[in-house]
Amino acid sequence: MVSAVMVLLSAVLLAQAYHWDQTREHVALAEDGNRHIADSFTGTFWKNLLPMVSALGHAPPGERRNRGEVRALDIALRSMIGGQPILKIKIFDANGSILYSPQPGEIGQSDSANLLLRAALAGRISSVLAHKPHFEGFGDPVNDRWVVETYLPLRGQSGEIEAIFELYSDVTATRERLSESTLKATLLILACFLCLYLALVLVIRRADHVLRSQTRELEGSRESLREQKETLRHLLDAAGEGIVGFDGQARVTFINPAAIELIGCDADATIGRDAHALFHHSLSAAPHGVAECDIVKAVTEGKPGERRSGQFCRQDGGVFPVEYVVTPKGESGRASGAVMLFRDVSKVVEQERHLQRLAHFDSLTQLPNRLMLADRMRLAMAATRRSNGSLAICMLDLDGFKPINDTHGHKAGDQLLREVARRLLENIRAEDTAARLGGDEFALLLGGIETTHEYEVALQRILKAISSPYQVSGATVRVSASIGVTLFPNDGVDADVLLRHADQAMYKAKQSGKNCYALFDPSADQRRKANSTAIRKMASAIESGQFLLHYQPLVDCRRGRVRAAEALVRWNHPLMGLLAPGEFLPLIEHDDLIVQLGERTIADALAQIEAWRVTGLEMDVAVNISARQLHQRDFLDHLDRLLAPYPPETVRHLKLEIVETAALDDINAVADIVTACQRLGIRFSLDDFGTGYSSLIHLKRLAPAALKIDQTFIADMLDDSMDLAIVEGVVGMAQAFRCDIVAEGVESIDQILMLLELGCDNMQGFGLSRPLPPDSFQDWVRQFTPDPRWKLASTGRPNRAEFQLLLAEANHRHWVDRLIAYAEGDQGEPPPSTDHRACRFGEWYYGGGFKNFGGYKTFGDIEAQHTVLHELGIKLLAQARSGDTAAVHATVGDLILARDGLIDALRRVRGTVSQPRHLPTPP
Repeated sequence: MVSAVMVLLSAVLLAQAYHWDQTREHVALAEDGNRHIADSFTGTFWKNLLPMVSALGHAPPGERRNRGEVRALDIALRSMIGGQPILKIKIFDANGSILYSPQPGEIGQSDSANLLLRAALAGRISSVLAHKPHFEGFGDPVNDRWVVETYLPLRGQSGEIEAIFELYSDVTATRERLSESTLKATLLILACFLCLYLALVLVIRRADHVLRSQTRELEGSRESLREQKETLRHLLDAAGEGIVGFDGQARVTFINPAAIELIGCDADATIGRDAHALFHHSLSAAPHGVAECDIVKAVTEGKPGERRSGQFCRQDGGVFPVEYVVTPKGESGRASGAVMLFRDVSKVVEQERHLQRLAHFDSLTQLPNRLMLADRMRLAMAATRRSNGSLAICMLDLDGFKPINDTHGHKAGDQLLREVARRLLENIRAEDTAARLGGDEFALLLGGIETTHEYEVALQRILKAISSPYQVSGATVRVSASIGVTLFPNDGVDADVLLRHADQAMYKAKQSGKNCYALFDPSADQRRKANSTAIRKMASAIESGQFLLHYQPLVDCRRGRVRAAEALVRWNHPLMGLLAPGEFLPLIEHDDLIVQLGERTIADALAQIEAWRVTGLEMDVAVNISARQLHQRDFLDHLDRLLAPYPPETVRHLKLEIVETAALDDINAVADIVTACQRLGIRFSLDDFGTGYSSLIHLKRLAPAALKIDQTFIADMLDDSMDLAIVEGVVGMAQAFRCDIVAEGVESIDQILMLLELGCDNMQGFGLSRPLPPDSFQDWVRQFTPDPRWKLASTGRPNRAEFQLLLAEANHRHWVDRLIAYAEGDQGEPPPSTDHRACRFGEWYYGGGFKNFGGYKTFGDIEAQHTVLHELGIKLLAQARSGDTAAVHATVGDLILARDGLIDALRRVRGTVSQPRHLPTPP
């Protein structure tokens, strides 16, 4: 606002100055005009004017207005100014008294106080611009006039001032034009000033904006720089790496707290010190030469150094490993200093050592691993060549480790493995090697062998040490070892071949009963190689479709219906005909070919299930899975691929069977596979149950759909009470876990009836049907009729009392069968006792049997029958000793009839016991 007022004021002043200047110019012009008029008048009337002036001057003032000279002068002046802008002329004498005026009343008056008049009297022409509100002159009175008053001195011949002319020029029109032009000029100047002001304001504002913006940016830059400096200071203070600055002479100029802490120095004492002597050391902690110092090079040459490793010295004299890099400051070749960044790599070095140890040593036992074993083996073989001795390469596998690991947990298993490693090291020489290859598998290198006795003594010592009891997780456990041994250079010169030989020998030791060692047998290796030829032929047979499936029915004998079928593979050999599994599966049991055959079997079984469904036969089919196939990492992926082409209605009919021992190899992994298959709708069965060492925990973990009792127990259960008890126990276990129970290898009606008595309804075996081709199986199912004798069995699982009678029946059968076998020539064992109180049945009858069942009349009838049986037995043995074969055959027939009669009596007692009434008190 002030600047605008100043601009307006400047414009007004400039306009006013213009007005004043124009006014002076007009006044000067008017003055010149008045002078010209005066000069003209005086030139014309000069001769008469001076006398007239002189005469009037000498006349008294009061008389002057009436004198003739005044009238003559008035006439002359009026005639002279005709047409001129002269309003009035007055003539003064030398004393300032008016000699002439158009208004007679003014003549004789004095105007000596008039400054302009006085100036004229002094000889100067003077003019002034004046405004006359009312004015009287030569003409009529006028109002509001601007006039220029000019005072001109008139000089005589002597040069003296004789009179003063006063002329009034009318400049009103000029004055109005001047005012108008002044106004226009003022407005123009004002407009120019306003435009200039506005332009100046815009420029100033723009400049102010730019200046303010630049000021803000500058302030921001300053703040940013301050923050960066602060941040850099914090970074330097907080950095974990040491940071040190150097000047152009490689002297320390700054050092951050991390570097101070790492070096253990005082900051003030460090500033100014020489970089070469303070920092740069080699890996051996010896100082480098000055020419080799990266810090000095960076300063003198201006070249950045590469990242280096070295050791720096602490102030206390200790050294520590570092990685450092030096970067020069300034242009290349003209560095003004350098900055070094370094870090303590003690932990990194230690970690590298740790990683090296992990790469070459087993983390659990700290024994050399497979990689280190290969290196040790190479060195040991080279040393053996130089010494012309022998090197024993041993593969050691723990026996019984997996049950301990599963039962007591992995922590206990790890503890046991560490103890095994310790015992191995205690029982070998310092120059020998014990390595862990993984799991419970170890390797030994025993060098400097001169005789076989040397390594045999060492291995016996190791076997004894390993088989000693272990204390793990508060329990005492035992393991043993199976060791395979091969000798270098006798058995080969290639490390991999030697390890493979030792591994083969180790499996031989396991087959020999474990807790022993076995030497590699080249002849066995030859047989293995021969088997390789057979395996290749089998692979070709799989590709050409020579393997096919036969199906054995699984029958629910209690309900009289076919429940399922088991798919059994056969090899339709082009020369040898149809081969059973036992003739070819052992060859590929430990080969990946068994996996391929297993997948082919599943695929064929699914195709058969689908084909039967098309014909209306809905039949479950069980397929055996080998341990090797089950433990394949991609087993589930391959199974899913095989199932993909079939609808759920077909897939649900597929069952998988795994042998109990295969499940126990890795119970957790198998349990996960079982769970995954159950989600796919596939049920699992445990085959050959009872041949392994399953615990209830394992059975609960696996949750199989069915248990299949191994046929070895079924075969002898009628004669061996122990087998019978095992079968009864398995049946009870299956019922407790709510899974089906299946008896394998059923061959007789007696076995079927006994199994039904025990509560086992599902059976398969030659006693029901042999494995059949698909079409024959379908016909057999359609024509199947249950055996009426199956209904003779009780309808429920026996109670404890009934089971005692079943065991007694088994013991009785066993006594009779053993007696007949002896009489017919099987005399490898002594004959059973013929004392009717000393046989198993007699001991039971007169002991627990009489106590529990003596109150039943039917039980008492058995004693006489049992006595007759033993009398026949004595007779049979006598006939056998005499060699009377015909008599033996006749007595055997009588003995069998007596046996069946006693069995019938036992069954009658069992029928009575099963009635819902209280047992009578025995007499």
